[in-house]
Amino acid sequence: NLLIMEKATEAIKNHKKGWIVTVLRKNEKEMLFVDDKNNLIGQYSGSELMRNKLENGIERLSIHSDAMDDEKFIVQKVHTMGKAYIFGAGHVSKETAAILDIIEFETIVLDDRSEFANKERFPNSETIVLDSLEEIGDLCIDDDSYILIITRGHLYDYNVLKWALRTDAYYIGMIGSKSKINMTYEKLKKDGFTEEDFKRVHAPIGITLDAKTPGEIAVSIAGELINERGAKERRLEK
Repeated sequence: NLLIMEKATEAIKNHKKGWIVTVLRKNEKEMLFVDDKNNLIGQYSGSELMRNKLENGIERLSIHSDAMDDEKFIVQKVHTMGKAYIFGAGHVSKETAAILDIIEFETIVLDDRSEFANKERFPNSETIVLDSLEEIGDLCIDDDSYILIITRGHLYDYNVLKWALRTDAYYIGMIGSKSKINMTYEKLKKDGFTEEDFKRVHAPIGITLDAKTPGEIAVSIAGELINERGAKERRLEK
């Protein structure tokens, strides 16, 4: 079991896919690890048919058709699906966090208003109340981080984007009209940022939809993050 946990930890650190499989059989229990190449680690004493299924694409395993009478399988994903840092806790952020939770992003909502950034509004997200959106501090942003700038005003967008461009975030997206986005970029140029820096930013955030309501805008944002996460996974597989 220690080897299984070591392999799971290694997969997470290296941003690789992996699955812990617990096999329950009467009074026996076996633990296995399946890596992103479908290598089976651990001792499996069950049927050859099930072994083949585990080694030939665990993501395609069918809960119903692949069930065995004398065995039960608990399959747990151990790979990270991405951390979404949502700046701003308004209506669009509320709907966005709910959808991103469904598609297995870990969501962290940040705002300087405790009446907005709280567990009642965001039950499945970590919420952080900042003293100010001008002083964000260290959030341990890495290549698995997605920064979503959905604040309540142009000045706050500027402050957060200025901070975000200095991080190693994989994805940065900002809401707003073209004119407000250009205004933000002009201010950032005075701070020393360049057009090359702005190429990192997805603005306006989201895929192209005829989106108007907070829920519709959230769907647009989620669609872009699905595409970007998929592109990242394909890149890592090469």
